[in-house]
Amino acid sequence: RGIGDLMMRLPLVHFLVSERPLRWECPPKIVAHALEGNEMPRRIIARAGFEFHEEVSIPPEALPGLRVGADGMVHGDEFHLKLPDALYNLAAWLDGWDDSLRDGSPAAIKLLEDETLADWANVLRSMA
Repeated sequence: RGIGDLMMRLPLVHFLVSERPLRWECPPKIVAHALEGNEMPRRIIARAGFEFHEEVSIPPEALPGLRVGADGMVHGDEFHLKLPDALYNLAAWLDGWDDSLRDGSPAAIKLLEDETLADWANVLRSMA
Protein backbone atom coordinates (compact mmCIF):
# COMPACT_ATOMS: atom_id res chain seq x y z
CA ARG A 1 0.00 0.00 0.00
CA GLY A 2 2.77 2.45 0.77
CA ILE A 3 2.02 3.36 4.39
CA GLY A 4 5.37 1.87 5.46
CA ASP A 5 7.21 4.15 3.03
CA LEU A 6 5.37 7.17 4.41
CA MET A 7 6.01 6.13 8.01
CA MET A 8 9.73 5.71 7.28
CA ARG A 9 10.34 8.77 5.14
CA LEU A 10 8.22 11.44 6.81
CA PRO A 11 9.73 11.17 10.33
CA LEU A 12 13.20 10.94 8.78
CA VAL A 13 12.63 14.10 6.75
CA HIS A 14 11.10 15.88 9.75
CA PHE A 15 14.15 15.02 11.85
CA LEU A 16 16.60 16.11 9.15
CA VAL A 17 14.79 19.39 8.49
CA SER A 18 13.87 20.30 12.07
CA GLU A 19 17.04 19.27 13.89
CA ARG A 20 19.58 19.72 11.05
CA PRO A 21 21.86 16.96 12.43
CA LEU A 22 24.06 16.99 9.34
CA ARG A 23 25.14 20.53 10.24
CA TRP A 24 26.07 19.70 13.83
CA GLU A 25 29.73 20.06 14.77
CA CYS A 26 29.91 16.28 15.04
CA PRO A 27 27.17 14.92 12.72
CA PRO A 28 25.73 11.57 13.85
CA LYS A 29 25.47 8.50 11.69
CA ILE A 30 21.83 8.07 10.77
CA VAL A 31 21.03 4.38 10.87
CA ALA A 32 18.16 1.94 10.45
CA HIS A 33 18.01 -1.68 11.55
CA ALA A 34 16.16 -4.75 10.30
CA LEU A 35 15.89 -8.03 12.16
CA GLU A 36 17.39 -11.14 10.61
CA GLY A 37 14.77 -12.90 8.51
CA ASN A 38 12.45 -9.88 8.32
CA GLU A 39 12.58 -8.92 4.65
CA MET A 40 9.65 -6.48 4.42
CA PRO A 41 11.29 -3.42 5.99
CA ARG A 42 14.46 -3.82 3.96
CA ARG A 43 12.77 -2.55 0.79
CA ILE A 44 11.31 0.40 2.68
CA ILE A 45 14.68 1.15 4.29
CA ALA A 46 16.38 1.11 0.87
CA ARG A 47 13.74 3.37 -0.71
CA ALA A 48 14.24 5.84 2.15
CA GLY A 49 17.90 6.19 1.14
CA PHE A 50 19.72 3.76 3.41
CA GLU A 51 22.32 1.23 2.29
CA PHE A 52 23.55 -1.93 3.97
CA HIS A 53 26.45 -1.31 6.33
CA GLU A 54 26.96 -4.45 8.43
CA GLU A 55 25.43 -7.40 10.21
CA VAL A 56 24.88 -6.77 13.91
CA SER A 57 24.40 -8.91 17.02
CA ILE A 58 22.83 -7.17 19.99
CA PRO A 59 22.31 -8.45 23.54
CA PRO A 60 18.65 -9.28 24.15
CA GLU A 61 18.55 -7.03 27.23
CA ALA A 62 18.87 -4.06 24.86
CA LEU A 63 15.93 -5.27 22.74
CA PRO A 64 13.48 -7.06 25.05
CA GLY A 65 10.82 -9.16 23.38
CA LEU A 66 12.66 -9.71 20.10
CA ARG A 67 13.61 -13.13 18.71
CA VAL A 68 16.91 -14.38 20.07
CA GLY A 69 19.27 -16.60 18.06
CA ALA A 70 20.84 -19.88 19.22
CA ASP A 71 23.81 -17.87 20.53
CA GLY A 72 21.55 -15.79 22.79
CA MET A 73 21.86 -12.62 20.68
CA VAL A 74 19.38 -10.65 18.54
CA HIS A 75 20.66 -10.65 14.95
CA GLY A 76 19.99 -8.24 12.14
CA ASP A 77 21.46 -5.76 9.73
CA GLU A 78 22.42 -2.12 10.11
CA PHE A 79 21.89 0.37 7.30
CA HIS A 80 23.38 3.87 7.02
CA LEU A 81 21.80 6.83 5.29
CA LYS A 82 23.62 7.24 1.97
CA LEU A 83 24.62 10.87 1.65
CA PRO A 84 24.12 13.01 -0.34
CA ASP A 85 22.00 10.72 -2.55
CA ALA A 86 19.36 10.14 0.12
CA LEU A 87 18.82 13.88 0.56
CA TYR A 88 18.18 14.39 -3.15
CA ASN A 89 15.91 11.34 -3.28
CA LEU A 90 13.91 12.44 -0.24
CA ALA A 91 13.55 15.92 -1.75
CA ALA A 92 12.28 14.39 -4.99
CA TRP A 93 9.81 12.27 -3.00
CA LEU A 94 8.50 15.43 -1.31
CA ASP A 95 8.26 17.22 -4.67
CA GLY A 96 6.23 14.35 -6.10
CA TRP A 97 3.89 13.88 -3.14
CA ASP A 98 0.32 13.85 -4.47
CA ASP A 99 -1.67 13.18 -1.26
CA SER A 100 -1.89 9.46 -1.95
CA LEU A 101 -0.12 6.25 -1.06
CA ARG A 102 1.43 3.99 -3.70
CA ASP A 103 -1.81 2.03 -3.99
CA GLY A 104 -3.84 5.22 -4.56
CA SER A 105 -5.30 5.45 -1.06
CA PRO A 106 -5.65 9.07 0.10
CA ALA A 107 -3.04 10.26 2.60
CA ALA A 108 -2.65 13.97 3.24
CA ILE A 109 0.41 15.33 5.01
CA LYS A 110 -0.46 18.25 7.29
CA LEU A 111 2.40 20.50 8.36
CA LEU A 112 2.59 23.53 10.59
CA GLU A 113 0.93 26.59 9.12
CA ASP A 114 4.13 28.23 7.89
CA GLU A 115 5.75 25.08 6.44
CA THR A 116 5.35 23.34 3.08
CA LEU A 117 6.71 20.16 1.58
CA ALA A 118 8.46 22.30 -1.03
CA ASP A 119 10.25 24.18 1.77
CA TRP A 120 11.36 20.89 3.30
CA ALA A 121 12.60 19.66 -0.08
CA ASN A 122 14.65 22.83 -0.51
CA VAL A 123 16.21 22.40 2.94
CA LEU A 124 17.20 18.82 2.11
CA ARG A 125 18.80 19.93 -1.16
CA SER A 126 20.72 22.66 0.67
CA MET A 127 22.15 20.02 3.04
CA ALA A 128 23.33 17.78 0.20
